[in-house]
Amino acid sequence: MGAQDQITKRDGEQINCNITKVDEQVIYYDFHRDDRKFSSFIPLTEVRSYQRGSEGNVADSLDSNIDVEGKVNEVLVDTTDYVEEVDEWINLAVYSQRIGANATGWGVDYYGYNLTSRSRWVLPLVVGIEGFDIRPDYFNKSGYYMAEMSYMTFGISPLYHLGDKFYLNLGVRLIYGEEELTDFSGDVSSNIFFGLNPSQGIVFIPESKFGVTLGIGIYEKVLSSNVYNNDVGVTFQLGIKF
Repeated sequence: MGAQDQITKRDGEQINCNITKVDEQVIYYDFHRDDRKFSSFIPLTEVRSYQRGSEGNVADSLDSNIDVEGKVNEVLVDTTDYVEEVDEWINLAVYSQRIGANATGWGVDYYGYNLTSRSRWVLPLVVGIEGFDIRPDYFNKSGYYMAEMSYMTFGISPLYHLGDKFYLNLGVRLIYGEEELTDFSGDVSSNIFFGLNPSQGIVFIPESKFGVTLGIGIYEKVLSSNVYNNDVGVTFQLGIKF
């Protein structure tokens, strides 16, 4: 028995079958394979159009597309452009130059994330290193002759897809570190400090597999350090997508 109906999916694939029922959400149909009859269904959200032939009866259908002369009429379900779903792993290597009111610094970060077309939010895995130099005029107010600081950060840097190739970067990191301080008398002391480092920015990431990324943003720092307890500044980013 030859198929008399046809369903066209949004990705262009066509299903030759016998449509048995169409409701507000699903198309039910029968099809034959190796002389065996099978029944299945497909959600209307996956269908661009469907049409019925002039032979046979279609039961329990909400709407018919066969006119009185037996001609085939096509029923359009979704005429919007089909966008193929994207699901791929993205790698970014990014260098950042940071210019703050109280310190200047740099950073090198790796971003890795799974990009899908089903969600506008991306939560990357971020690993990196950074360094900074406190401005002398700011450090002189601390009352110390020299300071050595080491710390680590923990946090998230989610990306929100604004459209085309631009993303909003909203990050926040917790800071944990230790500082070794030398005063003008030569006495040395150590101090554990904590901090918070939020940031906001706009990032350009090309759609191609390889390319150059650019970003600009602002950041803030609040710390319990005795020599570097707050800052605000701008950051410029240059990176490679691979």
